[in-house]
Amino acid sequence: MGRAKDSDFYAADDEISGELLAWSGLDDLWDEYSLGDDHDFFNDVVRDVGSVHWDEDEWDADRPMASEINYSVWILDAETAKAEMRKGIQSLIRTRKKRRGEKTTAKTTEEVVKAIEAEVLDALDHYQSGEASRPVERPGRGRTRRLVRRRPGTY
Repeated sequence: MGRAKDSDFYAADDEISGELLAWSGLDDLWDEYSLGDDHDFFNDVVRDVGSVHWDEDEWDADRPMASEINYSVWILDAETAKAEMRKGIQSLIRTRKKRRGEKTTAKTTEEVVKAIEAEVLDALDHYQSGEASRPVERPGRGRTRRLVRRRPGTY
């Protein structure tokens, strides 16, 4: 429909997402991950942004299939809104990757080594405390393994 100021938007429900995506400069990121296939930018991202306010005006033409919702959207802090919109898109991307079983973050070799060292130190503390006679669950490769029951002091 149109815009009054750089951060005020007036559009129908089928246009508001496109208007706000173009304004935020995130339309390329949105298209790169094809988020529009499963999500609506206004409903799934913008509604969660604290510095964006909107008003809905339902319009009914007294005919079936002719009604629509027109939105008046105003943004109080443009930079904060853009940053929060980017975070919202990143959250949708992470959720999609998790659903598909893709890794969301890559671990560095240093992070893997630290995790292994922590696991070894925990196992050593557990053994030295005399609790090694009880079964202990440890994460294995793709499954959970159990340690064998042993009495303290035996190998």
